[in-house]
Amino acid sequence: MKSAKEQAFWVSYVVVMVLLLGGAGYYLFQSLGVYSASASGFEAQKAQKRKLEAAPVYPNAANLEKETALVTEFEEHVETLHTQLKAYQRPLEAVSDQQFPQELKAMIESFQKFAFEKRVVVPEGFYFGMQEYSTTLPKPAATGILKYQLDSVDYLLRMIVNQGADEIIAVEREQTALEKGEPDPEKSKRVVKYPVKLSFVTSHDGFRNFLNLVSNDKKYFYIVRVLRVDNEVKAGPSKNLESKRLAKDPTTGEVVEVVEGQDPGASGLQEYDGRVIFGNEKLRITAVIDLCRFPEIVDAPPEPPAAGPPTRGAGRTPGNRSTARPANP
Repeated sequence: MKSAKEQAFWVSYVVVMVLLLGGAGYYLFQSLGVYSASASGFEAQKAQKRKLEAAPVYPNAANLEKETALVTEFEEHVETLHTQLKAYQRPLEAVSDQQFPQELKAMIESFQKFAFEKRVVVPEGFYFGMQEYSTTLPKPAATGILKYQLDSVDYLLRMIVNQGADEIIAVEREQTALEKGEPDPEKSKRVVKYPVKLSFVTSHDGFRNFLNLVSNDKKYFYIVRVLRVDNEVKAGPSKNLESKRLAKDPTTGEVVEVVEGQDPGASGLQEYDGRVIFGNEKLRITAVIDLCRFPEIVDAPPEPPAAGPPTRGAGRTPGNRSTARPANP
């Protein structure tokens, strides 16, 4: 009969072996799962490789023909668009730096007279946003685009006045790159924008008409980039109007209040229920409008490669090699 120590040893041995076998089985099961996933991924990649190898080579003649047709069609659309935009690309007028302030002053006087005849208020010190040129001369390189911008702003303001504006509040603009002494953007960009900020007071109809005109103008290409509309009447309509009876004279169109006990029909009047509570107020408009130009950029010829350091034997020809021997040390 085995002793108690021997029995304890065998029990411990069996327990350890069971634990080892269980751990090995778990590790084997986990490794089998990793192997299966890797094998599946490998098979998928191999199938994709075979599919690509069996596919026709790209590009081929048919694909090249289709792509060429698409590129040609795209170029035709671009050329059509360019032709349409060239209508807005009016040439810049040649104006000297001493002549421009005189033309600016003459245009200011002309617009002020025009606004006065239309009974439109013009701000004091009005200068088309070009106040700096009341005392200084512009850079000679900037006079052409300044005259173009001046003509376009005058055109915009006259459009506003003709649509029934009551007041021109302010005209502001950003300096152009040439005024700042920077490179001309029209030599490097396909689209160049010259923004101007206008503030004015007008009616609902005047604002609507102006917006339609400026968005569809054929002389200049304008983009209304920012638009703010403030109604001069902040409060809503009076609720007391709801309790009043109104009648309208069909011959004159005049609307009158019906007195209690009065019969509108006996006076040739008609009951009138329509009350305009929106649209008679004045609007204060602030708009930032971009004057766009579409210059035609001429591609510059490629620059010649920069000359590097002379290489050994440079400048020699096979017929003029030197036959002199080096001096003995």
